[in-house]
Amino acid sequence: VVFNLKIPLKRQLEEAEKFLKKELKESKIKPSAKSPPRYALLRYWRILDAKADGNNNSVIGKFFYPRPKVIKKSSIEGATPSSKRAKNDYDRAKEYRDETYIFLIDLP
Repeated sequence: VVFNLKIPLKRQLEEAEKFLKKELKESKIKPSAKSPPRYALLRYWRILDAKADGNNNSVIGKFFYPRPKVIKKSSIEGATPSSKRAKNDYDRAKEYRDETYIFLIDLP
């Protein structure tokens, strides 16, 4: 959708809305029932950038999910490793980037 500032915006927005609604009906992508929190989207985009810069899941995980200096052994048991959390977030980020990005406009 492209807007021309020499033409009234209201008319252009109405046309864009019709076009996008038509695209949505024809699309096979279904919106998720629950939108991700905005802070998660920011993290996803940053993880995509980190991956594009050549960082691996371990480096990304240590940055986004650092371990506290003082921790109890019981809190570590059963916890997801930071590299695994980074991989999960990277997979979600790719999904948003490649498939469901068109529904992000519905975020509150």
